[in-house]
Amino acid sequence: MKSFKGYEVRDAIDHTIRRARSLFRPGNDRWNPIRWFGDGAYTDGTVITLPNFLDDAVIPHDEFRRLQAFALHELGHVIFSKFGPQYFFTDAFLSRMHNAVEDIWMEGEIVKSNLIPGSGELFHELGEHCMSSSPVDWTNPHNIAFALVCFGRGLHSDWSPRLNPIFAAAMPMIKASTGSGDNMVIAKWIVDQLRLPPPEDSPAPSSGDPSSGDPSNGDPSNDLGPIPADFDKNDGGVPIEPQFETSAGTLPSARREKVVKESAFINDSRDNFVDTNV
Repeated sequence: MKSFKGYEVRDAIDHTIRRARSLFRPGNDRWNPIRWFGDGAYTDGTVITLPNFLDDAVIPHDEFRRLQAFALHELGHVIFSKFGPQYFFTDAFLSRMHNAVEDIWMEGEIVKSNLIPGSGELFHELGEHCMSSSPVDWTNPHNIAFALVCFGRGLHSDWSPRLNPIFAAAMPMIKASTGSGDNMVIAKWIVDQLRLPPPEDSPAPSSGDPSSGDPSNGDPSNDLGPIPADFDKNDGGVPIEPQFETSAGTLPSARREKVVKESAFINDSRDNFVDTNV
């Protein structure tokens, strides 16, 4: 498989994001959008943090593309998402749903802009990786938000009789959304629909037989458990935001940070960030 050196990956992604900055926010030279630090991928609403690695680290091609998708995903939050206390919820289930709707919407906005060719393919590949990187219990209602993200990225079209019509009805709303405020309303609508009593003619939950959709086989067709009520803090489940896992060619977090600081790759005044992404 084709691979790249660490400095090549950093230079390529940095160029892509800075070029995107000039297209999305022309004339805003004060926005320095990327820092390479630690082993996470996130944003505080202004700066995009991506995993750091040595200049001579060997980065496989598929991992390079995931890093590109991570960078574009976080760029979408910086460009399109609104950050503030009005989007912090005491209802963990609603919070996850809002995050899912926001992700689908802002990735769609990047693709629709046509300013970054190939962004749709990168998001699709990232979604496939997120679905396949670990087993998912699709009967866990805390994974409904993750299922919605997969549905929105075109990765699955048939979940359960209870989810299919809700997801299908939500997609036009998300496409027509004008921002994070609309997305909050859409997320609330989805949660309200899920918390309605199931139809009397809905099928009984699966017995767990593999032929009927065993969650251990990654089949999302099983029925769901009880939908969490308001203020339910048990917000377990697959993370909505993509998670980055390094290959053998990169360095573990502690060693990376040590190398970065010794080499003065980043400004010490920018070491401390708070991730306000939901």
